Amino acid sequence: MAGTNDINVGRYGEILSKLLGMKEPNPAGVIATEIFPTFTLEAERPEWEYLFGGRLMRGASTVAAVAAQKGASALQNGGNTRVLGVVQEITICTSGTAAFNIAVTGASLATGDTSRYMDGRSLDYVTTAAARGSLRVSHATTAGSFITAAKTFWSGQIASNVPFVVPGPIVLWSDTATSTGVTVECSSTNQTFFVNWKWRERSIDPGELKQG
Repeated sequence: MAGTNDINVGRYGEILSKLLGMKEPNPAGVIATEIFPTFTLEAERPEWEYLFGGRLMRGASTVAAVAAQKGASALQNGGNTRVLGVVQEITICTSGTAAFNIAVTGASLATGDTSRYMDGRSLDYVTTAAARGSLRVSHATTAGSFITAAKTFWSGQIASNVPFVVPGPIVLWSDTATSTGVTVECSSTNQTFFVNWKWRERSIDPGELKQG
């Protein structure tokens, strides 16, 4: 236990040095004379258990109002990508107060949208519009509906011009021909709205592949 505690104190000291700019050899010792042996130095949000080494992505849809039609934006993990995606955040902003539904779906929509790497390891976020990574953002309008009630996991009304955030994690796994995805649909017709997606993605490790 003593050896483990020494390692943890050392790691804690390094973090304090970076965050606080402290120059002492042992900043942890300056702040506290005794540190409990157990430290939580990394976030314990569920998606980190899935996404060690994953890349941060962002994508967005602008859905223009069409008379007598509903609009939707989707994030899809296509079939056989062997990619694990975790949606961290969905932000919705509508030009007029409207009702929305969010559901698990598999199909992409008619119009593809831009997505970007946002983790600092690529300059793709400043290049011309294109789809990056493996998951795809898309949008469309229809007189019918893009989702079913049985697969809907969130419903509610969103106020005009007030960004509404749906927190994650939502896990999108694809190692078969069946695609997985999430669709945000405005159930009010003739509405203009915007959907911003934030997610992480990485390749599925061979040991994680489904058996049988």
